[in-house]
Amino acid sequence: MNEIELQTDGDLQKISQRKENLLKELDDLLLETYQMEPVLIDEARLVTGEEGCVCNIDIEMIENGQKSGLFDSKKVSSSTKEKISVLIDQVLEAIT
Repeated sequence: MNEIELQTDGDLQKISQRKENLLKELDDLLLETYQMEPVLIDEARLVTGEEGCVCNIDIEMIENGQKSGLFDSKKVSSSTKEKISVLIDQVLEAIT
């Protein structure tokens, strides 16, 4: 193979690996919706509040007075993760 083919192949491998890593990260962020009623709920009506109940929790980082939803969760301290977990448990208790 010539240099261009080798370089392209290496780039494709890097892109493929990056894709796999991103998919793994997305899988960690997956939210599951459980339906307890036998009647199908229209998702659009659920989100607009016409039907059912939705609990949406956004976790944001505030840095220099600016809010950002994009942050590396690996950099969040264990104590902060525990506080978030406790607060989410309290919300779940309140709505169930």
